[in-house]
Amino acid sequence: MTKITKILDTILNWCKTHKREISFAFTAFFLFILYISKILKNSNEAYFKIIGCSTLFVAIVLSFYLIYFSRKSNFSLPKAWLVMALGFGLIRLFIITPFSVWDEYGHYEISYRYSDFLLFKFKSPHLMDKNHADYSNLDIQNNNKTAFLRYKDPFFLKETEKVNKERIPSTPNPVQYIPQALGIAIGRLLHLNFMPLFLLGRLLNLLFYIFCIWLAIKAIPFGKLIIFACGLLPLTLQQAASLSLDAYIIAVSFVFFAYLIKAMADDEPATLKEIIILCVFSILISPSKLIYWPLSLLAFFIPQKRFETKKDWFFSAFAVAVSGLLSILAFSLPSIISQSGGAETKILYNGEIGWSLADIIHNPGKIINMALWTLRYTWADWISQAFGSIIMGLPQEVPVWCRQMHLYILVISALVCYTANSEHEVLTKLQKFGVAIVILFVVAMAMFGELVIWTPLNANSIEGVQGRYFLPIFPLILFLFRNRIFVTTRNVEKAVFVTEIFLQFYLVFMSVNLTL
Repeated sequence: MTKITKILDTILNWCKTHKREISFAFTAFFLFILYISKILKNSNEAYFKIIGCSTLFVAIVLSFYLIYFSRKSNFSLPKAWLVMALGFGLIRLFIITPFSVWDEYGHYEISYRYSDFLLFKFKSPHLMDKNHADYSNLDIQNNNKTAFLRYKDPFFLKETEKVNKERIPSTPNPVQYIPQALGIAIGRLLHLNFMPLFLLGRLLNLLFYIFCIWLAIKAIPFGKLIIFACGLLPLTLQQAASLSLDAYIIAVSFVFFAYLIKAMADDEPATLKEIIILCVFSILISPSKLIYWPLSLLAFFIPQKRFETKKDWFFSAFAVAVSGLLSILAFSLPSIISQSGGAETKILYNGEIGWSLADIIHNPGKIINMALWTLRYTWADWISQAFGSIIMGLPQEVPVWCRQMHLYILVISALVCYTANSEHEVLTKLQKFGVAIVILFVVAMAMFGELVIWTPLNANSIEGVQGRYFLPIFPLILFLFRNRIFVTTRNVEKAVFVTEIFLQFYLVFMSVNLTL
């Protein structure tokens, strides 16, 4: 009896110290059995069943490793970001089939075009290898299991026949396609077939995203958990694991904001290097989507005491803002002119009459009413979309409970300050006012842009505004809620990290279950 009692005590003590492992084991076992019961009932080929079970198995092994990682004494948020984002990002990269993400079809062809320039092929940018232009078994904006049949194709190209394929016109800012184009260029040098080449383009985009968010977490002096949590939202990681430009925009925006917060919170004298870094990020983000240029205005909320004179402060902030404007003029001016339509009647993509520059000038009251109506009735939809109510390619939205859990994580990450540094982990009232103005500016510019591009002249509201457009400013919104009242001495980083393991695993399960 004594031996049995000791064994039971040992087991009980082990269970008490390994609650995370036990909880995840039960969760993973339940979901895996759920998937097995589903595939046994349907007539899926064994090929699809093997892919589904293998993906879940890899996700389970990764999750257990991450739980083990959370117990390390040298645990840090930047390291935690690297292992979690890379692990689940690679799984999402594989399980999201080509072209199922917003506009990925166009991003692929534009990236392929820019890979021509990286390979110094300037004479025929309209040609593609025949196999690279073969989109059989793929479905645009639909995560379909037949796409996995393309993995049966030969790994390397067996022919080099070219096809004349007109591409989508080049984007005004080619810099944002460098990661994808570089991956595709490497794939072409290695003579890879379509699927490995496509995934290599995605991989470079994912690695760029992961590096930028890691840099943001390292650079920002406080609120690191906010950047970590925002980077792992269902929609942000999906876009990062695709060829979407959203990966570049979100990543660069987060790094830019991190350096701005660092400049706003620092007490040391400002340096030329610091201002140059802010100017560079202003140049990188502004022409990608014009609506994010207002981020540059936060430079005016860097404390004047960091500069020798008020004149130095003003010209430094002015340089950051103007550098972004100059990059817009350099890359996007022709596009802005064509979209405005001048005084001529503008025809939209669907054949309806759109808003021309003359219409905008003569109807300011109507535009304001449309904007207010749109804000009143669609702001909740935007937030829901940003949290994953629309995951492109899947027939079902992310469950409400999963979106709510991500929301709770963001709220916790925003409200928690550490008592020892609470005075230095909160923006001043003036700086919060500046952040609020920038947020409103971004929302207004997003609506104005969609008014010009998507909205018919006879519409009662502004159409085309999507929740994902506001993902780059999520950290700004959360920083508004940081305060000196809600403080704690407890480090919640590991708790958030472990919670994210459960949520990320469920998202993988959801994708596998709905696709395979």
